[in-house]
Order: sequence, then C-alpha cells, then structure tokens
Amino acid sequence: MNLEKIKSEIEAAVPGCSVRIVLNSSPSEQHSLVLGREHALEVARFLRDESELRLDYCSNVTGFRSVPTPLTVTSTTSPSRR
Repeated sequence: MNLEKIKSEIEAAVPGCSVRIVLNSSPSEQHSLVLGREHALEVARFLRDESELRLDYCSNVTGFRSVPTPLTVTSTTSPSRR
C-alpha cells in the first residue's frame, strides 16, 4: 500500500484526523506522515491493527507529550510480518 493510500485510510478510519505527507528526498526515501497529537494513539492503533498494514514499529515520533506541535510518524515494518 502506498503512502497516499495509507493517508486516505487513516483519515477515513479516524474521524477529524487530518494527515499530511512530508516527502524525504534522501537516498533512504523514508517519508513521514504528520498529524495532530490528539489523534496519535488512535492512528497508531489503526496502523498496527489494520489487516492490510500491520505496521508494528514507529520511529521519529515527536511532539507527543510536552511540545504543542504536530506528531510526525515514520512507520516501517518487516516484510515478513505483513
């Protein structure tokens, strides 16, 4: 599933959640999804539990508790876990 599809799926599954894609032009091309922290837990559960995704690891999670900024989540998973 591509990042645009994941963005659409999150916005459909989590009412009121707005997601923005931040592209990373480095060789790793690890793009990010940015969302408001008020939806962070629900989005994380969706990414983990959605049968087509099963994303079980989030890295670079920022702004979750004390910083009033959006949450940036870069998610990856092992192909063997899909």
